[in-house]
Amino acid sequence: NKAPDVILMDYQLDSETDGLQLADMLRKKWEDVPVCVVSAAPDEDLSVRVNNHGFDFLRTPIKPGKLRALLERYLQR
Repeated sequence: NKAPDVILMDYQLDSETDGLQLADMLRKKWEDVPVCVVSAAPDEDLSVRVNNHGFDFLRTPIKPGKLRALLERYLQR
């Protein structure tokens, strides 16, 4: 399977799996794909946990300029 260019992953998925767990699984398959987790969850330490996994984090609602800058940064890789 061809890897995606980027993974934008919602943190809140279902009661058994969250976005960090799924993103970790996908990164085992596609190691070099950049991942950004997005969420409106009120967890204060969520951005730290996301960064500890090596992913970027954007709080929703996402500002178009922030998303554009992030995607441009991914293109530079």
